[in-house]
Amino acid sequence: MSLSAISRIGGRATAAILAGAAGSTAYLYETDEGAKRSIQAYACFCPVILHYRLVELKDKFVSKVGEEEWEELDERYAERTVATLGRLQGMYAKYGQTAAGLTNTLGDAWVRELRKLENEIPPRPVETVHRTIEDETNRKVHEIFSEFDPTPLGSASIG
Repeated sequence: MSLSAISRIGGRATAAILAGAAGSTAYLYETDEGAKRSIQAYACFCPVILHYRLVELKDKFVSKVGEEEWEELDERYAERTVATLGRLQGMYAKYGQTAAGLTNTLGDAWVRELRKLENEIPPRPVETVHRTIEDETNRKVHEIFSEFDPTPLGSASIG
């Protein structure tokens, strides 16, 4: 078998694998809430991490990066990244709350935004709350509570 034939087969196999991975990812995104949240997280976080790593490489191999450039990078990404953590809720919000305590490691912009996760977590939809109660108790909400106000008094991340 010639090298060009092997190359063509390899190219087709790679294309098939990528198409399969894309199809699987799309299927999971539509059918699995956990996978959907993970995909959304990676879509937000990967470009941010990549940009920070590129600036680190620039600092190490090209030219020193000043404090102002790091602060600009923090301001550019902190608000939207933390907003994503809050929107994804659950463990993502908890990770953000934990990171808010890293005041000696993270820049001011990150700490400022991460602190918002300590008291500004959006409430979960009432349907999600009902489903969780019913899954945990094996009973309908109206069987447990005489009334259930759909408007939350507040919301928090416990743990």
